[in-house]
Amino acid sequence: MNNKTIIYSLIILLAVSFMFLSFIEQGQRDYDHNKNWWVLYFNDIESDDLHFVIENHSDKNKFHWSIIKGKNKPSLEGDIEVRKGEKRTIKLDVAEYEDKKITIRVSDDEDKKEIYKDFNN
Repeated sequence: MNNKTIIYSLIILLAVSFMFLSFIEQGQRDYDHNKNWWVLYFNDIESDDLHFVIENHSDKNKFHWSIIKGKNKPSLEGDIEVRKGEKRTIKLDVAEYEDKKITIRVSDDEDKKEIYKDFNN
């Protein structure tokens, strides 16, 4: 086989491989492309506020959240709709929860997540 044919074949093979990998990588960078997940986090973990965020990248749109003081029953709860690709912030007043351990529980139909903050310090 001619050396030029081998070199041209390798160049074409590399170009096709790079294009294929580039196409695959674009799908991986998109949070919503063939993915089904949601996350719960505090807006600012260092501060004393209780503002929390639900970021949705799933097919579920309806979430139920509840605030639990210590180990008691929920003291405040609600429902929120967060569409796929959106973030929603729930703002809460801290004064009501001072000197307590706070648990924030969020659930959809299938999954449940919790985050905690301890104001006893």
